[in-house]
Amino acid sequence: MSVQVGRVVLSRDKPASADSFWCTIENQSYIPEVGSYLVCEASFSGQACRLLCVIEDVEYSADVTSAAVYYGAMMPPSPPPTSPVTIKMAKVRVVASEMEVYTPPEAGSLMRTLNQGDAELLARTIPQRNRILIGFARGSFIPVYMHSEYLLGEQAAHANISGKTGLATKTSYALFLAYNILAWAKANDENVKVVMLNVKGGDLMRLHKSSEKWENIFNNVGKWSKMAGISSNDVKGLLEGWKAALDKIDPCEFNRNVKYFTYQGDSFDPFNDKYTNVVYFSYGLADITTEELIAALYRPDEEIQERQINAIYTYMSEAGELRGQLSFDLLIEDLKKYSTYTPDKMSQQVKAKLFVKLIDWHYLTMGALFRRVTGFLARSTKIVKRDRPNGNPIKFDSLDTNKINVIQIYGLSDQEQRLVVNALLREIREKLEGSKERVKVVVFVDELNKYAPKRYSPIKEQLLEIASRGRYIGLSLVGAQQFASDIDSEIYGNTSLKVVGQSDDSEVSSEIYRFLGELRKRATRLRKGQLIIHHPMLFAPIIVEFPPPPHVISLVA
Repeated sequence: MSVQVGRVVLSRDKPASADSFWCTIENQSYIPEVGSYLVCEASFSGQACRLLCVIEDVEYSADVTSAAVYYGAMMPPSPPPTSPVTIKMAKVRVVASEMEVYTPPEAGSLMRTLNQGDAELLARTIPQRNRILIGFARGSFIPVYMHSEYLLGEQAAHANISGKTGLATKTSYALFLAYNILAWAKANDENVKVVMLNVKGGDLMRLHKSSEKWENIFNNVGKWSKMAGISSNDVKGLLEGWKAALDKIDPCEFNRNVKYFTYQGDSFDPFNDKYTNVVYFSYGLADITTEELIAALYRPDEEIQERQINAIYTYMSEAGELRGQLSFDLLIEDLKKYSTYTPDKMSQQVKAKLFVKLIDWHYLTMGALFRRVTGFLARSTKIVKRDRPNGNPIKFDSLDTNKINVIQIYGLSDQEQRLVVNALLREIREKLEGSKERVKVVVFVDELNKYAPKRYSPIKEQLLEIASRGRYIGLSLVGAQQFASDIDSEIYGNTSLKVVGQSDDSEVSSEIYRFLGELRKRATRLRKGQLIIHHPMLFAPIIVEFPPPPHVISLVA
């Protein structure tokens, strides 16, 4: 049930535009909060039109010219002789309109709170078949949808989530998106592979521990809410709204058949819980490209070592042909010999042609390259197979369709992580480019700033390719990081769904957050489970809420 709040006002100091205007707050029981929703009952050419608005600013003033009126006989505790009239006003921004009319409402138009009858305003232009749930309107449990073509299709693609570590709930929201994408795929007979990289402890390695019954999760909300410091009624309302929005699809079902890809020795190995849908991956030198080797050897913040990189390209192209398949041990053996710069000490296995190619580089270059590869192998003992060409790399066909595939990279060195991420993205991209099947792939990459910083990064070129052209082959990137200002502007600019959790004031003041408008200040005070989102079908950013993941609630028991 909605409540009348006030009316639209228009004056010289409070002008109205098609995008934003001011309204009075006449209902004394209503507390106007920045980020809350209001509906304007406007009329254009005699035709009623609802405008969905979000409060951007609240202003209280009084009909007095000086604060001295509050001081009776110069004594602060004394009440003023006459109580000043408080004027409450709110500045609102239009988020959605019932009609395709770009003009401000008339002065005096009624303003009221949101109700369930206004739910269609947020999804009016999205056909039922294309609706993917992305959250619930703050304080109303009304579902907010995004058009599938803008998240997974050719119109646009990709999502980005930023905010403080531990407070912005970036991984939880990415998981919420994953469930809803899979629910959309099931309801519409689509094929989607969801791939999520686990970079923080056991964040995503415990999905299989979720209760299989929705009732058990719902009954455990009280314990979780007490621990999290969030109202249990709010959480229950969000869970009920989630279940209703997905209709006959149970979100818990997507945790029953999660597929894990991890490495031998992982302390979070689900197989320790007798969960069997686990694959162990590893990589030999023949499993990766030259670019992936370079990405593993060099940090993004390092100065580019062109001579070493050129030597690697020459070796990998020539030695592969002359020796057949290569291994890391053979690479080390050859580099050690090349660094001596003495042809008569070369192994008979290494043809003179290759040595002549590499002799163009100074032996100090080869020595430095030898030390770099040796250091990489010393820190890459968990997934690298040194003594044979091939390991057991993650293949596209091994990724389950219409299920969540979790890739464990936590516990690996930074170099190993770069190798896995680069090789995985290349494998997915190449298979999609050559595939005739109708399958979409969504890849969640946390700590995106490590792979796509503003500066040079060996992996960034591939991420740029995915960001700009991935949508044409059905590949969508969901990136997350603490600071969006740290990642490449082209990758962020190609994102159709921008999501911001609780962030520092110094961060949201960056130019990259300009799209937040007046909600920049609100971003510093978001709680867990609250996010500001913006996508092409909304006129302005809005605040949404989402429920905690089912497995998180289950694990509290």
